[in-house]
Amino acid sequence: MRDDWRMLAGDLGDLATRIREAAVALDNGEVLWPFDVAIDAIEELARLNRVVLGVDARERNNSGFVTEVALGSDHPSGGPGDVESARVAAVEAIGRAEVVTGWSRPPILVT
Repeated sequence: MRDDWRMLAGDLGDLATRIREAAVALDNGEVLWPFDVAIDAIEELARLNRVVLGVDARERNNSGFVTEVALGSDHPSGGPGDVESARVAAVEAIGRAEVVTGWSRPPILVT
């Protein structure tokens, strides 16, 4: 992970092959996962002792405009429970994605 806490395409090397191959690296270097893989990606990041700071749903309309909706965030304390509390918060946030956004199975951006 980089010092500015963003999950970037270059940070994918330690992830399981299936999770890494499902990742979508955006032109700006951020990474998102298809809805059906996002929770597995969160679980894998936690397994690697990575703290997820937030998750967003992202949708591109027919005109090419992107809308991003923050689903949830976590504020680590620096303590030993940060990875698990962040994992729980991210999984719960993804579970709300369709209700919050009204979109069916939106791609999930992970920070």
